[in-house]
Amino acid sequence: MPHSGKELEQTLLQYAKVYNHQIPQKALGHISPVQALKNWQKKHPERFKKRVYNLAGLDIYNLVRTYNLGVVLC
Repeated sequence: MPHSGKELEQTLLQYAKVYNHQIPQKALGHISPVQALKNWQKKHPERFKKRVYNLAGLDIYNLVRTYNLGVVLC
């Protein structure tokens, strides 16, 4: 478990990053939220001011660190 507000904040930010970029969602056709957004951008480019991009894949250090802080990412 996080021992401070700062650790909790970092844990939640890391989880949100993993959730949005790596974890496929059934409601989105088994693709990640960012991939769904990229697909929508291809269909409706006029609705976007910025390019949607994927972040780099998971880093094992961050995955282990996040797990040790009490967040299970499976």
